[in-house]
Amino acid sequence: MDEVDLFPLIDRVSFELSNCCNYSSVHPRCPSSLQKEPIVLPSRIVTDVLETLGKRAFDGGIAFHNYNEPMADPRLFKFIESAHSFCPKARILIWTNGWNLNQTMMDELVASQVSVVIVTAYTAEEKQRLQKINSAIQYDIVDPEWVEVVNAYDAVATDDRRPCLAPLTDLRISKEGWIVLCCRDWKGAYKFFDLNNRSFQEVLKERALLDVYDRLRKGDRFFPLCKRCGTVRDWTHMRPCRSS
Repeated sequence: MDEVDLFPLIDRVSFELSNCCNYSSVHPRCPSSLQKEPIVLPSRIVTDVLETLGKRAFDGGIAFHNYNEPMADPRLFKFIESAHSFCPKARILIWTNGWNLNQTMMDELVASQVSVVIVTAYTAEEKQRLQKINSAIQYDIVDPEWVEVVNAYDAVATDDRRPCLAPLTDLRISKEGWIVLCCRDWKGAYKFFDLNNRSFQEVLKERALLDVYDRLRKGDRFFPLCKRCGTVRDWTHMRPCRSS
């Protein structure tokens, strides 16, 4: 059997730093509010992944969000610094609810060489406030979509056979330290490897994730969640792409 190397298929690595979000109490159906016990992704896992990517000269995207608010994590700027140190060619994406974002914070993000800032605006007033912030980098304001995400497991199954590039194009690391299927799997129903017990370098040589990727990219939506998902997870409209 040929040796497996997942690295060339990865365009972005997204770390879910925790399940903490300062908006969770405002939006009781947000995935963060549905998980009551605080969970924090160990820093050593982030460091191991970044160091491994750096050894392969990773030039894709690095993000620090999933169902969490990255700017509420006191480690964020340290992680950004580490990402640049290990992967100087990578591009950093910050996706935030905007609660902590003002002109001063935007200037700090720019100074930290973040490449893209995406903000979910939850009200018209908040959108107006966010639009007044000036940015020297890519800065997008989007509408919330978490209601659709929360309902994903109970949606009606379809015969959608469009290819999907999850889980490798945007490799997701959950707050528990698992590599999971994609950003829609907020319950972590589809777990593959536990980075608490295995190095990221070891995982890059495993076939299980590649087999799932190959089936999904051919339109074989064999997981129940995938049959209920009406999207094509290629992330080309928003991910920081490779620089080459």
